[in-house]
Amino acid sequence: VQYREMANVPKWRTAKGLEGAVASAKKVESWKPDAADVKSVVDTFRSAGTGDGLYNAGLALVHAGNIPEALAAFKQAASKNAQDADAHAMVAEMMRRSGQDGGEFMRAALKLQKFNPIANNTFSVGAQVKKDWPTAIAASRQALIGNAEDLNAYQNLARTYFEQGQYNMAKLVAEQGIRYDQANAPLRNLLGLTLIKMDDVRNALRRFRGAVKGDSRCVECQINLAATVLNYSDFAVAQQHFQAALEVQPDNRLAVLGSAVASRGQDKFDDARKGYDSLLAKDPDAVDVLYNKCLLIAQYEEKFEAGLSVCETFLAKAPSTHPRRKEMEQRVKGLKDTIKFMKEEEQFKKDNPEPPPAPPDTAPEGEPEATPEGEPKAEPAAEAEAAPEADAEPEAAPKDAAEPEGDVEDVEPEKDDKESAP
Repeated sequence: VQYREMANVPKWRTAKGLEGAVASAKKVESWKPDAADVKSVVDTFRSAGTGDGLYNAGLALVHAGNIPEALAAFKQAASKNAQDADAHAMVAEMMRRSGQDGGEFMRAALKLQKFNPIANNTFSVGAQVKKDWPTAIAASRQALIGNAEDLNAYQNLARTYFEQGQYNMAKLVAEQGIRYDQANAPLRNLLGLTLIKMDDVRNALRRFRGAVKGDSRCVECQINLAATVLNYSDFAVAQQHFQAALEVQPDNRLAVLGSAVASRGQDKFDDARKGYDSLLAKDPDAVDVLYNKCLLIAQYEEKFEAGLSVCETFLAKAPSTHPRRKEMEQRVKGLKDTIKFMKEEEQFKKDNPEPPPAPPDTAPEGEPEATPEGEPKAEPAAEAEAAPEADAEPEAAPKDAAEPEGDVEDVEPEKDDKESAP
């Protein structure tokens, strides 16, 4: 399950003098950090020298995934205008994403604007991490008071119900949010996850497809769609979406692992092994990767001894509660039995070589075959006895033969059940 909180970036500010830059920003199709059009938009917003321009530069950097520079831009915007609640709130959110404590900026934002959507949403996410569901719900509702169409508030509220197993409520809230943005990828992604929990995989797939159509750079959307079709063994389609996620985040662990599994399903064993090895190089104790590598080598490549080594490494590292542990214990036992049998069979063949084949019969044409010594030669058959003459009368039946009394039906003889078929 892939989910990203606060996935919706706030709207651009259209202050005087920023109209052209905003129009350019809306035309950007792929927010790759190094793309020329992305750099141009960021530079244009910064060059405005205003708080709104710096705020928009921060939004552009969030779109591009450059959180450190976005944090710096929002801090500059908050310094330009100490009364800008949104700027303070975005500083708090960027600090949260960076693993820093942004409580000071969040409190400043809420002091300026009690129902500030950004600050309340950030507060809701913090409560979700602590599993403080009542506080998370209350904060999301505060955000909706501040802006009834705030998509992050709908996302946070739906996610809070989702995490509590209240899937009908999560579905209802997500669908309400989607009414304000039919193509919203984060909400469609969360709705898809909810539908999977409700065993409605068909509609979940529709929502995931809609999510990636709305935003092809939504990494979690691509991964969830890929993982779902992977469960139906549609390896080629799954790999397309894993690769789409990797184009945005080349080091995304789940995308690398999923792509390797998809390669294995298409018999691209070398590609699969490269994927697993790249992950194990970073984390040798990754038991999920070890499990998949064991399957690749032992089951699909049928390299039993090499596979056994990987499978035993999994058992050495996996906790006793791991859901795949019992299965792996049986697999290891089977591999050991198979290896033992193959070695015994190989030794038996060495100890009992097959005799060389008999030479073929190469007698020259025209020469009679040699008759084994002592075996009598066949004599020409004697002339057959003459057949009886056609006018010869048959012999009379014996006088003492019993004659049947009365009329007798023609009766088929009973067949002995034990008699074999002709």
